[in-house]
Amino acid sequence: MENDVLLEIKNLHVGYKTHLGTSHVLNGVNLKVYKGERVGVIGESGSGKTTTMKSIFRILPSNAIIMDGEIFYKGNDLFKLKEKELLEIKRKNISMIFQDPTAALNPIIKIGELMEDIIKYTYHTEDKEEIKKISLRVLKEA
Repeated sequence: MENDVLLEIKNLHVGYKTHLGTSHVLNGVNLKVYKGERVGVIGESGSGKTTTMKSIFRILPSNAIIMDGEIFYKGNDLFKLKEKELLEIKRKNISMIFQDPTAALNPIIKIGELMEDIIKYTYHTEDKEEIKKISLRVLKEA
């Protein structure tokens, strides 16, 4: 079963620098996501959900400090990857839906149109047939 771990967060500690010092927000977060699982992170406001997820994507604000911990995707330490390598993983393998998905998903625009832009960017293609093929595959896998 350990070979089926896609994403693993180990002992993640994150703080934010403020004018009063460092505010410790995450204190030892651990999480394993296995192949085939879909995971939602829930909790009260201020419990660290967004900070945890932003840590995975290395999109924390400039005043954030990762004080300890590791994050692995398919055995690769995400903190040690070059930006280009991480971007490739983010484009093809990991995604995040922020707390207010209506800010990103417009109910007036068809899902195919939304996917088209993402696929063009991710797969570097303008070919309509290729885009349609990829869209159908992604929806089937979801």
